Amino acid sequence: MVLTIDVGLADIAAIRRRPRARAKSGEKPVLTCIMDGAKASKTAATSGEMLPNYVFPEDAARVLGKLARYAEWRDQPEGIILDFDDIRPQEARVI
Repeated sequence: MVLTIDVGLADIAAIRRRPRARAKSGEKPVLTCIMDGAKASKTAATSGEMLPNYVFPEDAARVLGKLARYAEWRDQPEGIILDFDDIRPQEARVI
């Protein structure tokens, strides 16, 4: 996560370009929190790709937490669908 608070000294355009390599690798999610006052945007452009930009770091942290939970869920082994030989769906539909 890129976290920057603009106090008038930083080159915000350069900071917005910095996470480009990490985003292109696709290995980890990349979120930005570039707090540049009235100029804050919802996305940060990195050579054609748009990265989500959050106004407050708490919002970005909340999203990272949800992404982590989703990744854990995706990494779980697939469940087993049981199949029984004595199932009679036609008779069950009559009931």
